[in-house]
Amino acid sequence: MLEICVIGLGPGDPANLTLQAAEKLLGGQALVLRTGRHGVAAWLDAQDVDYTTLDSLYEEAQDFDDLDARVAGRLLEMAEEAQRHGVAPLLYGVPGHGLLEDTTVAALRHGACSLTVIPGLPAPLAEAAQAAGMPELPDLSGGLVLLPANHTEGLRARPRLPVLVTQLDDPIQAGEAKLALAEHWGDEAQGILLSGETPHLTSVYQLDWEERLDHDSCLLLMDRGEDARYDMTDLLEIMERLRRFDGCPWDREQTHASLARYMIEEAYEVADAIAAEDEESLCAELGDVLLQVVFHSLIAREHGAFTLRDVTDAVCRKMVRRHPHIFGGAAEPVSWEELKQAERGQETVSDAMRGLAASLPGLTLAEKVQEKAARVGFDWKEAAGALDKVLEEAAEVAEELGQPEEVPGRLEKEIGDLLFSVVNVARLCAKDPEAVLRGAVDKFIERFAYVENRALAAGHSLADTPMEELDAYWEKAKRQGL
Repeated sequence: MLEICVIGLGPGDPANLTLQAAEKLLGGQALVLRTGRHGVAAWLDAQDVDYTTLDSLYEEAQDFDDLDARVAGRLLEMAEEAQRHGVAPLLYGVPGHGLLEDTTVAALRHGACSLTVIPGLPAPLAEAAQAAGMPELPDLSGGLVLLPANHTEGLRARPRLPVLVTQLDDPIQAGEAKLALAEHWGDEAQGILLSGETPHLTSVYQLDWEERLDHDSCLLLMDRGEDARYDMTDLLEIMERLRRFDGCPWDREQTHASLARYMIEEAYEVADAIAAEDEESLCAELGDVLLQVVFHSLIAREHGAFTLRDVTDAVCRKMVRRHPHIFGGAAEPVSWEELKQAERGQETVSDAMRGLAASLPGLTLAEKVQEKAARVGFDWKEAAGALDKVLEEAAEVAEELGQPEEVPGRLEKEIGDLLFSVVNVARLCAKDPEAVLRGAVDKFIERFAYVENRALAAGHSLADTPMEELDAYWEKAKRQGL
C-alpha cells in the first residue's frame, strides 16, 4: 500500500517547526511541498534539502475542487514512485497544522494509501493579535473552528466564535469567502489577516482587496460587525444566556404556564399584521412567536423533556407523514383530516371534535366543530337555511327573557345556541366569524367615538346626554359610513 506522511509546517517561520517535523524534513526521504511560498521552503534551501512543490497546479486547476483532485492525484503518483525507489513514505509538507487546514488530506483518505500526520503548530494567534494592534485574544477555551475558504456552506452557517478561515490563496478565493462570510458575519466584521510577516486588522469587506495573499494566508475572525445577521442559533444562545443563573431574573423565572398567555397574544398580533397587510409588522410579530417557541423549548430542555431539535424533528416528520402523495409515493392525495384522526387514534368525528384545543376562542372552536360535521354531510345546504336557524334561536332567547322567573342556566344555553347559529351563517358565507366580530367591534368603537365627541362638543358628558340625542348621533355616524 502507498504511504504518505503529512507534515504540518506551521504558520511560516521555521522556528515554529516541531522537532519531529524538522527531523522528518531533514531525513532524506522524498519530499513535496504544497507550496514553495512558505517560510520553511527557504530554510530547506539553506539546508540543501531537495523538494518538489505543487505551485504549478494552482495555475492549471479550474477551481479549488479541481485543485484538490489534481494535488491528490499527483501525490499518489509521487508516492508510488517513492515506493519504487525505496524512500517511502512520501513526505507532504503543508502550511499550518497539516490536518485541519488542508482540504487535500480529505481527498487522499479516499485514495489507496496509508496516511500518517505529524501536526504542526497552528498560527501563533496571540502574537498575531498583538502585532495587529489588538489588546487581547478572545477566549479560545471552547475551541477554534477552522474552515477552508472554499467551504462556502460552512462559512455561511456562521459557526460559533472564533473561526479561522484558511487557504485565502488569492483575491478570487478571498472574494468568494467574503460573499459567504458577509451573509451572517456582516461586511464590517473585524478579523486578523495572517499573511506574510505582518499580521494586521482587516474587515470582511476588505478581504479581497488585500495585496498580500498567498497559499498560507488565513483570517481569524474576532467578532461580527454591526451589520451582521442573526439566525436561530443566535436566538437560542441569547435565550440560554438570559436563563442562566446570572442572567435576567424575569426570563429565568418563567415557566410553560406563565408564558402560555404570551403565545396567544403574539399569535393574535400576527393576525392583526396580516389583516393590516403590514409586511414589516408581520416580520416582527412572527419573530415574537418564534421567540415563544424557543423559550418553551429551552424550558423543556432544562427539565429533560425535549429540545428545539425535537420540536423541528417532530413537525418535519408530521409534514412528511401528512403528504404521502409527495414524500411517500402515494398515487393520490390523502385527506389531511383522516391522517390527523389516524395519528391521534380518533375513530369517530365526535372524537375529533373533542380533540380540538379547549383554549381556542369560542367562535373559532364553534367554526371548527361545524367544519368537521360538514365534512361528513351534516350541514346546511346554504346560508339562508342557517339564517332561519338564527331567527329561531333568537326567538327562543326572547321567549326566555319574557319568563317571569329565570330558570338557572337556561338563558345561557339559549344565547349559546344563538351564537353557535350565527357562526354557522358566517362559515357558510365563507367569512371568518372571529374576524367578522372583530370588525364589528372596531366599527362600534369608531361610531361610539363619534357619538362621544359630538356630546362633548355640545358641552355635555355622555352620562348627562339624553339617550334619544345619543341615538341620533349614532344614526348620523352610520349615515356617514362609520
